[in-house]
Amino acid sequence: MKERIESAGAPIPIGPYSQAIAVEGLLFCAGQGALHPATHAPEHPDDIVAQTRYVYRNLMEVLRAAGAGPAAMVKTVEFITPAALPRYRETAALRREFFRPPYPAATGIVCQRLVRPEMLIEVDALAVLP
Repeated sequence: MKERIESAGAPIPIGPYSQAIAVEGLLFCAGQGALHPATHAPEHPDDIVAQTRYVYRNLMEVLRAAGAGPAAMVKTVEFITPAALPRYRETAALRREFFRPPYPAATGIVCQRLVRPEMLIEVDALAVLP
């Protein structure tokens, strides 16, 4: 049985998708960008580090809504644009702010662009619920 997970602390979907779906102890999170939860306005349009911090804060809100914390995260996929590449390495320090060892598995993918042109990064995540 699937359960929709939603947090007002992260952007509420404006299309036909859910912030996250919990099923059989797993939490599948929708991709998160640096969008304001209430207005969906892009935050920090030219700063990959600030956007990444914002994205992970949004993901933490979704985890909380599912009754979990950062330790539940097992996998992240970071989609970044070419404009983000010069400072992308700086975002590694942010993972240490949000996660403790063992860190979630991670994949980084460079893509031509994201749906919102102001976004430099979008993060897709998977967690195991307590």
